Amino acid sequence: MTNTRDVRGSGGEGSQFLTRSEVAKLLGVSPNTVTRWAREGRLPCQVTLGGHHRFDRELVEQMSRRLVAGLLHAPLATLNDDATGELERAARALFSI
Repeated sequence: MTNTRDVRGSGGEGSQFLTRSEVAKLLGVSPNTVTRWAREGRLPCQVTLGGHHRFDRELVEQMSRRLVAGLLHAPLATLNDDATGELERAARALFSI
């Protein structure tokens, strides 16, 4: 199971946040890709006082489902040849919406 942090706002409502490594595992990309997407504004996040990125778990899970749904419609030969590249292309298409 993935570690999450419970971050409480002034209203007392809690949200679970993930690290870039946890997001990378969920999306099937490298942690550096997650950081790049965050810096480019493609992946919303909060930055801690120490400069670490934190990502809303619910949003990341929604994105993961959309990526998987996009990959299910990709040709199987393409996935076998270059699954990582296909995932990157699906992610770019998802973020360009």
